[in-house]
Amino acid sequence: MITVAIAAEKGGVGKTTTATHLAYLAAQQGRKVLLVDMDTQGQSGGFLNVNGKNLPGMYEALAFHDEFKRGYTPMKDLVQKEVRPNLDILPTSPALGEAELIIASVPNRERILLDRLAEIKSGYDLCIMDVGPSTNLSSLLALYAADWLLIPTSPGLASRQGVEGVLSRVDVMTRRLDRAPKVAGILATMIREKEIATRELLKYQRSFPEEQRAGKVHHAAEMERELGKGQTIFELNADSIPARDYQQVFKWFCDRVALSGVAK
Repeated sequence: MITVAIAAEKGGVGKTTTATHLAYLAAQQGRKVLLVDMDTQGQSGGFLNVNGKNLPGMYEALAFHDEFKRGYTPMKDLVQKEVRPNLDILPTSPALGEAELIIASVPNRERILLDRLAEIKSGYDLCIMDVGPSTNLSSLLALYAADWLLIPTSPGLASRQGVEGVLSRVDVMTRRLDRAPKVAGILATMIREKEIATRELLKYQRSFPEEQRAGKVHHAAEMERELGKGQTIFELNADSIPARDYQQVFKWFCDRVALSGVAK
C-alpha cells in the first residue's frame, strides 16, 4: 500500500478537494483505495456523503489503539466500506482533538497511526490522508505514516508560507525521527489565469525541481456552492475545467508515487 499525505499549514488551499478527487480517480481505475480523514472538520466525507460525526472512525483508531486494552476496535471495523466503488473512508469528527490529548503521553506515539494502518494495508493499493492545517499531533501522525507528501497551495503569501511550514516540519522529522515522507510535489490550486497572485504562485511552483511540479487546478467557480455536498467534481460535471485539471494531476501523481506500477 502506498500512503500519501495531502497537507499544508494553511487552510482553504484545496487539501480536501485534492485528497478526495485523487482517491476517487484511483478507485475509478480499479485500484482499492482508502481515504483517511485527519482534519477535525471532516470535510472529506462531505464530498462522499459520509457524516463522520455519527460514525466511529479516527477518534477510536487513535484513542483506543492498544489491542490489549478496553475499547479497542480493529481498524477494519472502523472503515466505511464502498462509499464509491473501490473507495473506502476512515472518517473523523471534532472528537479527534480529544484523541490527541489521550495519546499525548504515550511512548512512541508518532507510530500509532502507522501501526494501525498496518492492520489493513494488505487490503489496499493506495491510502490518501487529508491532513488538517494545524501543526498538531494528528498532523505529525499523518506525516509519520506517509510515504509521500503532496502540498497544495493557492495564490497568496500566506499559502506559500503554509508550504514552507510543512516542508520545515518534514525537515525536522528527517533529522530527529526515524521516518519522514518524501516530498512528491507542490500543486497550484484555485488558479485564475489573469490575476497577478496566480502568476506569482506559478513562479513559486517553478522554483521547485521539475519532478515536484504537480500541475495546476483552476478555481471551480461554477461549482463552488455544490462542492462538498455529497458529490465530487466528476459527478457534478466531468467536462469542467477543474475536472480535466485533476485528470492531468492524477497522471502526474501516478508516475510520481509509482502508483502506475501497482497492479490494478
